[in-house]
Amino acid sequence: MGEERDTQTIGRLAAEVMEFVDQYEGKATTGVVAVVVEVNVDVPDEPGYTEIAYRCSDNRRWVQAGLFDSATRAVLAGD
Repeated sequence: MGEERDTQTIGRLAAEVMEFVDQYEGKATTGVVAVVVEVNVDVPDEPGYTEIAYRCSDNRRWVQAGLFDSATRAVLAGD
């Protein structure tokens, strides 16, 4: 597959999220999981071109939209 992918950033962030869940000492479980990644693409004549890739553990679009909407609200609120 060409160059080896750098998975360290995703792995570190996933570990941080799991540490957050662990603070509840077994009183919480993980629900829907989503990953959003900015993909920087080398496109001739389009410097700085990026795409957004995401994957979600739940295929229902309304669940995905609700999860991303809640995340947006949390970011804007500073949580």
